[in-house]
Amino acid sequence: MISGFLRELKRRRVLRTALLYVVGLWIALQAAEVLSEAGLPPSAMRNLLIILSFGLPLALIIGWFFDITMESAGKTGPLGEGVPTEGRFFALFRSDAGVLRQHPRFRKLVVESGLLDYWRKWGWSDYCEPDEESFRCG
Repeated sequence: MISGFLRELKRRRVLRTALLYVVGLWIALQAAEVLSEAGLPPSAMRNLLIILSFGLPLALIIGWFFDITMESAGKTGPLGEGVPTEGRFFALFRSDAGVLRQHPRFRKLVVESGLLDYWRKWGWSDYCEPDEESFRCG
């Protein structure tokens, strides 16, 4: 149960968000310390620390619900049924791997790895579906 939660934190990049927030917090505090030596009131450092500390839970919540990358930002999708999210087969089920799924040996890989039986029991991936023979992938 704990390992599943940690896997979900990793998938949603929450730990990375927390690390980036802590690094940003440290940079902001360093800048505030330099400015406090230049005449900023002593209470400003304490107030900044309090404000930024309350921002951490907000950043973690945003990190859980939204997937923000350099290329795009959007709501984190649900974990797909029947679609591997890690391991050696994960690259085959990315949206840009259609050419790989069309390769003649892909069918053999799916059958020998047990993915076909898995899909029949738990549901088909977003890119493959049953047909008259056994399945087809796009």
